[in-house]
Amino acid sequence: MMKKIGIIADTHFTQERKLHLDVIDFFSDVSLILHAGDIGDPKEFKKLKRVAPVIAVMGNKTEDRYNYCLKDTEIITIDGLKILLTHGLGNTFTNYFEYFVGKILQFKALSFNLMIKRLNKQTDKEVCLVVFGHLHQVYVKYVDGRLFVNPGAAYTTSDSKRVGSVAKVILRNNHICEVLIHYLIP
Repeated sequence: MMKKIGIIADTHFTQERKLHLDVIDFFSDVSLILHAGDIGDPKEFKKLKRVAPVIAVMGNKTEDRYNYCLKDTEIITIDGLKILLTHGLGNTFTNYFEYFVGKILQFKALSFNLMIKRLNKQTDKEVCLVVFGHLHQVYVKYVDGRLFVNPGAAYTTSDSKRVGSVAKVILRNNHICEVLIHYLIP
């Protein structure tokens, strides 16, 4: 049997930054949506929840803390496959260090590698899929036999400097078969 799971992160919903209509279309056939944090405005989040059931985790933005009662991580089991859902945050030092390396020094690949290494070390060996956000860039890669997926940030700016993205994971017969990335064109 085949299952499709929508993956979204870093929506940062505001009154101006709405749920992109392409997300609704792309997720129309999913049975579950995993949101890897930094949600934003609850009104827009409700629209996402109308598409399919949503499991979400806390991001690092304060609006998530006030608007939602979320955990930092969730472990979900689907058809025998264990999935870790996280925004990707570590402690305060690692957050600032990864931010400094990625944003200030512009070493995004190193920032990803630091986060992946930390998440891989902290994750239960039975987890086969790690879904994370925070870095606002698409990342799909197997590390030590487990798949890491960051769908990127799910918003597109009007000046087209940022093109948003979301992902879909297709499971078949207790295996991850495919990861699809969908870019949100303005």
